[in-house]
Parts: sequence; structure tokens; C-alpha cells
Amino acid sequence: MQSLPANIRFFTTADGSPTLAFAREDGYVEKMHHSGGALSESLYIYQQALALMLAEKRAPRVLSLGLGLGYNELISLAEFERSQIKDFKIYSFEALPVLRDAFRAWAASTTHLPDELGAVTAVVAQAAAQVSRAMSVDLSRLRELTAAALNDHRLELRGAFPDDLAGVDKINTVYYDAYSKKMDAGLWLEEVIISRMGPSLDECCVLATYAATGALNRAVKALGFRLFPKAGFQGKRQSTLALKGILN
Repeated sequence: MQSLPANIRFFTTADGSPTLAFAREDGYVEKMHHSGGALSESLYIYQQALALMLAEKRAPRVLSLGLGLGYNELISLAEFERSQIKDFKIYSFEALPVLRDAFRAWAASTTHLPDELGAVTAVVAQAAAQVSRAMSVDLSRLRELTAAALNDHRLELRGAFPDDLAGVDKINTVYYDAYSKKMDAGLWLEEVIISRMGPSLDECCVLATYAATGALNRAVKALGFRLFPKAGFQGKRQSTLALKGILN
């Protein structure tokens, strides 16, 4: 593999799927996923949320925070393919341009990339291959679906959340897959979740995240969600699944 950017490190998790870790200037390092399995964790936390919304027979409108290696976006696209859903919208937020560019480069089969972008794109390709196998959707078809969704804007790659929320509305599925409070405390503030994300949500909505904090619980309750107990992934004490509207 070509050299990754200096602040990014590569790991293979226990289920064989890749993840990245990012180092802050102060030396703190945080992995994007649980070491027990990047893909397994994504399926456990976020696929269930999508399934609950699809059971409501509503056109999925997804807010995904953040893109990372694209696991949640690719799982969603594969599920839409399996369910023959064409009418969907995914808003994917990612503050790091290299991750947005790498995802686009993989979808477009772009070659001759600069070394660092090429290295990250290679990891996205590994993640996509893992999703392809897990979801039983051919890899070339998954890439084709991704490229088509990017081209016709059913999948939008946006910048940092919540700064790039303009025009996002009627969201009925939320993957709140942000870095932890240690890495980005601002994304877990009650006022950010309530006042910034809240207006973009539909009256019927499901929200899932790997985390479970007091501030998060208070925020989603203030937005009209009901919390449902759900164990965390592989030894984590608790994760969050919240529903509002007609979902039960």
C-alpha cells in the first residue's frame, strides 16, 4: 500500500474489515471503528436502523455522520439494491476532504492518484469488498450503484456537520457515527443535536449510534424520540436506538 497521510493509520479489525485511526496534534489517537470488527459493528448498529425505516414503506432519507470509509453508505446502497428501492436520498457528512475524495475516486474507478489519496482509496476499496460479500451484492454492481447515486445526487457527500446542513430536510434515518467526545466534543452537545440537526428531521424517524451518553439521551428525548435499550457492540455497555413517529 502507498503511504497514508501522516495523521492517518491503517488497521485490520477482527472480522477482516479495515479501519483507519486519526492522530490529533496533541498525540491522541482514535480508531474509526471497534477493533472487534469495523463492518460487523456497522451492520449491528446501523443496518437495523435502516431496516426499521424500510419496514415503514417510506422512501429512505438518510443523514449519515460521518462518511469515514463509506461502510454505512455502502450498506445502505446494497440494501436498496436488494430491496429494489430506487427512490432514496443519502446526505453523508465528512470533515476530512481526503475521505470524501477517496470515496469518489473508488466509485469512479479513478487511477493514477496522488500517493496519499491512492492509499486511502485502496482502504475504501477493501471496505467495499467486505460490504459486497456481507450483503451478497456483486462488487462491480455496488461500485456502479455508488457512482450512479453520486452522479444523480441521490448520494451527496457534504463537508463538516453541522456547518454543511443547508437544504437537508425530511430525514427519516440517522446514522450518528461521529467521532467520540474525546475527539470531537462539539458533535455531542445537546444544543447541536437539538437546534442544528433537529429541524432537518421528519416526524417519523429512527436514530442509531454506537454511543450512549446522558447528553445524547436528553437531546433525542427533547426531539420527541423514544429510547429503546440496545447492548453495545462486543462488550460495549450500551448503544443507542431511538424512534419517533409511527415507528414501534
